[in-house]
Amino acid sequence: MENTKLAPPWIDYVSQLEILFEKDDHVSITYDEENENKKVTVYVDDDPMKAEALDKLLSGEVKFGNVAITVTVVPNNEPESVESLFKKAFYNNPIVDKFVKTDPPFEFNYMLFKKEVVQYYNDAMNHPEGITSTLYQDLAKEIFTKPVGMFFSTSAE
Repeated sequence: MENTKLAPPWIDYVSQLEILFEKDDHVSITYDEENENKKVTVYVDDDPMKAEALDKLLSGEVKFGNVAITVTVVPNNEPESVESLFKKAFYNNPIVDKFVKTDPPFEFNYMLFKKEVVQYYNDAMNHPEGITSTLYQDLAKEIFTKPVGMFFSTSAE
């Protein structure tokens, strides 16, 4: 068992964010915890639409008790709807199966992830190696708490 110390919740947050975008060639994430001002920077290469969507969805401060992380997306702009933000943010990301929008009068937006279990280290005491197993939908629910109007699910296929 390599990792034997407990991971704080902000490290868990950064791990979840990294897992969501690890297969996206246009997104890279850095984490700086050298001083009191913990910072996550999300870099988006060659895709201004994705950058503007992620900026709206992620930028700002995330608090974990008395610890805060500042999340910054580089570069940043202003897109329009929650649906378009998620479509732009996850454009060409292979973990997404499809987007579904229901018809009026009750319009709902769904983002369906591939049916795949993902794992990452986060000191889970119920696993001998501290591994957490989860679905992409659960990671998205934890990471994307700002916007309202998108349901995260796992594809049935």
